[in-house]
Amino acid sequence: MIVKMEIMGFILNRLHIALVVEGLRLVDQGYVSGEDFEKVVKDGIGSCWAFMGPFETLDLNAPNG
Repeated sequence: MIVKMEIMGFILNRLHIALVVEGLRLVDQGYVSGEDFEKVVKDGIGSCWAFMGPFETLDLNAPNG
């Protein structure tokens, strides 16, 4: 991986925090339980992203964006 310019924090950590913050917001606002959010991440995007990243997933669903 080549980082094109300096940024505070590791990219992986920044993405992780964004997901956790949104999860906490959804739980706090009553949209989902903590347990169900965990299931969505593990069984949904987690299993998908183990094989291809988010941009590859978008391209698979709609070629060229």
